[in-house]
Amino acid sequence: MQKVHKATLTLTLAACLAGEASVALAQAREYKFDPADKALWDVLSDSGTPEAFHSYLDIYPDGQFADEARERLQATEAKPTDEIRTLETEDSQKSAKASIPKPPPHRRQGFLGVELTAAASGETDQIRQKGALITEVSQMGSAAEAGLEVGDIVVRANGLIISEPRDLVDVSSRIVPGDIISIELLRDRRREQVSLPLGDRFELLWREAHLGKPSSMYSLYFAFRDGNGPNKDLDAALDWLHRASEAGHARAHYSLARRYQLGRGVEKDLSRALSLFEKAGEAGDGRGMYRVGLMHRRGEGTVKNPALAAAWYRRAIDAGEPRALTGLAYLYRIGEGAPKDYVKARRLYGEAVARNQRSAHLALARMHLRGLGGPKNADRAVELLSKAVELGHTRSMVVLGQLYVEGDQVRRDRPRGIRLLRRAAAEGDRTALRELDEVGVTAYDPLELQQLLAKAGFDPGPLDGKPGRKTRSALQNFQKVAGLKVDGVPSLEMVLALRKRVESRAGGE
Repeated sequence: MQKVHKATLTLTLAACLAGEASVALAQAREYKFDPADKALWDVLSDSGTPEAFHSYLDIYPDGQFADEARERLQATEAKPTDEIRTLETEDSQKSAKASIPKPPPHRRQGFLGVELTAAASGETDQIRQKGALITEVSQMGSAAEAGLEVGDIVVRANGLIISEPRDLVDVSSRIVPGDIISIELLRDRRREQVSLPLGDRFELLWREAHLGKPSSMYSLYFAFRDGNGPNKDLDAALDWLHRASEAGHARAHYSLARRYQLGRGVEKDLSRALSLFEKAGEAGDGRGMYRVGLMHRRGEGTVKNPALAAAWYRRAIDAGEPRALTGLAYLYRIGEGAPKDYVKARRLYGEAVARNQRSAHLALARMHLRGLGGPKNADRAVELLSKAVELGHTRSMVVLGQLYVEGDQVRRDRPRGIRLLRRAAAEGDRTALRELDEVGVTAYDPLELQQLLAKAGFDPGPLDGKPGRKTRSALQNFQKVAGLKVDGVPSLEMVLALRKRVESRAGGE
């Protein structure tokens, strides 16, 4: 029998393992491989794939392991490839489970083991139905064992109507892990009833995160950050946020980028923030695309580049990020990174307004007041500013307040303007404070001060908006109780402190 060269045998084994049977067969015919029969079988049989058994039989059709190879080939070919992969995954998970550390002490919360979104037409082929649409089923939770599937719409849980995902989360979180939840779901236009035991939310996330699931790592970031399950632990939260980002989770890239941008819990690093925003954007996150554009426009963490900002804004718009409409409109309005075009800017601001972007209301109102990109329209401007005020936009309160106080292009309404300026001042807007000082009024409403003192249990005397001795005495009593400087001087700060006290008393009732 001819001796087989060791390098030739190694080459043959590698070719077989790669499934390149033709290469292996050619080499096998050149040499006599009887001494290598067992060695080859030992290597190929461990892989357990049809390709491996075919390779062995091509080389040794009458080999000492040929019968066993044919039997195992028949068995593996009868199994779907997905099943083989599933078994391989399960084996790797079993190995990993042994190394999962014990979770820290935490508050146990019932958890179905599914990811949810609001059911809506367009997201599913099912009939129009409110509910919680299942978008992912954890293979480690009871939901998978009970047969819940992606695309199911949960419409009831323990007899309660489920209109949105939050409803199902609320019901589940009030159930002790291990107890049964009964749900009614819609599947393929048919209603079905399913009962299953709930798992423990934190334990499931902990296991999945340690097995490498990025979304569970990201969920643990929020769990530790907010104390939702375990005790609050910012260090642990940031550790899981970094892990999720390193695992490629787009929203984790974004959250971590914001922390580096603002210096929250980490040292401020604009260059790193920009890099992470770019990663989020490349992963399809529209918010990340918008932030990259904004940083290029401002020159934060990089050289200012309005043209590049415009390109990122366009990508963000395509990804459905409404703030990018306002960003791109601004560039067209000032003529940076794009040719100056008031008409196009006005149109983009309008699209952003339709999507409830507060700053877009203010920007479009200013264009209507100045007649940029179209005729002047003060009525439309007031309508836009009023809507922005309803949405809580502080700068719009200031602008609308100024219009009413001055009577510029609108009918003068000083009391209304002062109320708006005071509201903005209470939010800390310095422009509002200056405006109030210029018109000679206090930054707080004296009548509101008296009303708040009365609600807090301190008698201010007549509620007439004219603070006198009794109001100052009541204010001093409040300051003593609240541990503030006792001077009895009415101020915006005292109004804010009283609001907080009244709100806390109301919440405790």
